[in-house]
Amino acid sequence: MRKLLKQYAGQPVWENMTQQKKYRMCWYTAGLCLLFLHFVIAFISPEFAYGERYQERPLLILVCLLVASGIIYLVPIIWARAVHNSSSLFAWIVGVGFVLRLLMLPSYPIQEDDSYRYLWDGAVTAHLCNPYTYSPSEIRQGLNSSGEVPEKLKELAETSWATEYGGRVIDRINHRDLRTLYPPVAQLFFGLSHLIRPWSLVGWRILLIAVDFVVLLLILRLMARFQLPRSTLAIYWWNPILIKEIFNSGHMDLIVLPFVLGAYLFLEKGKPRRATGLLSLAVGCKLWPVMLLPFFIKRMNSTLIRFQSLILATFVMGIILIPYFIFGLGPGSGFFSYGMNWEVNGAFFKVIKGIASACFLLLGDGGDLVSIGVVSRGTVFVLLVAWMVFLLRSPLGGERDFWQRGLAVVAAIFLLSPTGYPWYFTWLLPFIIVRQYAFLMALNIVLPMYYLRFYSLYHGMPEIYEGVIVWVEFVPVWLLLAFERWQNWKECRKNQLTGQSSLP
Repeated sequence: MRKLLKQYAGQPVWENMTQQKKYRMCWYTAGLCLLFLHFVIAFISPEFAYGERYQERPLLILVCLLVASGIIYLVPIIWARAVHNSSSLFAWIVGVGFVLRLLMLPSYPIQEDDSYRYLWDGAVTAHLCNPYTYSPSEIRQGLNSSGEVPEKLKELAETSWATEYGGRVIDRINHRDLRTLYPPVAQLFFGLSHLIRPWSLVGWRILLIAVDFVVLLLILRLMARFQLPRSTLAIYWWNPILIKEIFNSGHMDLIVLPFVLGAYLFLEKGKPRRATGLLSLAVGCKLWPVMLLPFFIKRMNSTLIRFQSLILATFVMGIILIPYFIFGLGPGSGFFSYGMNWEVNGAFFKVIKGIASACFLLLGDGGDLVSIGVVSRGTVFVLLVAWMVFLLRSPLGGERDFWQRGLAVVAAIFLLSPTGYPWYFTWLLPFIIVRQYAFLMALNIVLPMYYLRFYSLYHGMPEIYEGVIVWVEFVPVWLLLAFERWQNWKECRKNQLTGQSSLP
């Protein structure tokens, strides 16, 4: 009570107590609404059974449920963030998040089939075979350019029966003609899932929940370091995009977060070598954490430690990625095809590609799609490097500043990428806990519109998605970003004129 009175000094006590009750009721109501909405999502998930009734799938209902979840999720985070810390509210937040995950455990994967690739790669890895050598199509055909596929893999393909939903796993893998694109540390997680429960999406989800529990503990450590209110946990733990894309769709992007969070925490505790090692392992799950390495190096307090850490990172990443570089690159590899051809739900990249096409026309050469794609991707890469150089140009202002620059890098990767998949947004969640930018929080509402892509495809209207819906998703986000930057510039300008600190 004393802390509450001190926090609201100068206001009538009864008003503060009434406001606190409203805040707490907001949290409880939002939690119940999220539970109901996700129960409905799990209930309708059998309508999305693999290979069935594409035009009859309730995609519009799904998008409405996900958008509503995003709005409800944001209401307490924005309006009731000043709620007084209490054990009961914290237990409610943890309990609701845990039940949300359990609701997704038996559900059918909705509109996503990447998990079948994980199950197949996991089986190949668990049987001590190289997942980068053969594509699923080559295994089904029994040969590739190097010769006949080993009998062990052909037998594995025949027995790859999905335990929960029926169907042969290898026949449900998307882009079966491509070899896997997932790095070696990710393959170890896939293999562990196979050992826990072969060919089981539920087994994979259970492993993801275990990883998520580790992420939860690390986030609580992070919140303690930044002295954040307990309710801040809901930014991650209740996030509807995380619940749908990880625990329903089964995407593997979660497994990178414990390594990134652990690396940050070790660095701030003065253990740079352990931090570098964990960050290198993160790169073995997904490649994007390599963009954080320069900031880790800059954060270290001596030239010798920086040099040692750089050598350590180069060595560990080199060892981890050797199989990837030897077998996983080149034509026919998922990594090569993804890097050169993938383009989905990326509004900013469409602008870059349009500018590249116009430049080719001005030069008197229409340019083929490959050339335009290479130039566009090269431009995005240059922009990312320039942004990193800009962020690295000034000294780091402290732990919070270091964390916010990490957020700026990962947000740029997401927003500039040719592929703006909703599950990539989960990379940002631990960073957003510390700094809740409005334009990033708005993504929780607009990103579910991605699933209108399938509705437009199934009903013969792909131009509606490409020409309208992508812009409805991302234009408000970019406008919010511009508004926030303008407001920040005004605040900094005002502080400079008054002689106050100009930190954002």
